[in-house]
Amino acid sequence: MKAKKSTKNPWKVLSSRVAYQSPFIKVVEDKVVTPEGKEGIHNIIFGGSGNYGGVSVAAVSKRKEIFLVKQYRYAYGGYTFELIGGGVGTGERPLEAAKKELGEEAGLRADRWIKYNEIYAATESIKIKIHMFLAQGLHEATEKFHSENNMSVLKVPLEKAVSLVMDGKVPLASSAAGILMVNKIINLQ
Repeated sequence: MKAKKSTKNPWKVLSSRVAYQSPFIKVVEDKVVTPEGKEGIHNIIFGGSGNYGGVSVAAVSKRKEIFLVKQYRYAYGGYTFELIGGGVGTGERPLEAAKKELGEEAGLRADRWIKYNEIYAATESIKIKIHMFLAQGLHEATEKFHSENNMSVLKVPLEKAVSLVMDGKVPLASSAAGILMVNKIINLQ
């Protein structure tokens, strides 16, 4: 059951200002009146390169193996397993960003792309839309791509990736949700 998105906003915005902005996030501070009639401050964090959100790519081989990235995440304070992903730049379409990230992080191209969902990192005070893609028909890219130093790419059976999610070893919500959704999609094909 999908929650119905209402267009009527029960909050009243009295004023709004950008409290902080960098190339990767923007924090907006709103003076508001809540639905309960109380005045207060509400902050919203917008994220992604150019504040256009991000992409998450589930690259799955013919043998039902999925490509995961293992890298150290500073804010998390440890290594994570994640789907391939990154930000959507200014003027860039989500599919273009997904293709770029697949090439940059895994050195791969895909013949088939399916956009299977859009999710948000959080809905209370963080507004980052993640465009979810399934990439199939994988082959090595002919171009040379850069890779980040603290990153390694692993190819694991999809069932093992599901186990990593269920064991709490995939802390990034978009990656955990993506692995579970793609597992269902692949098993229905």
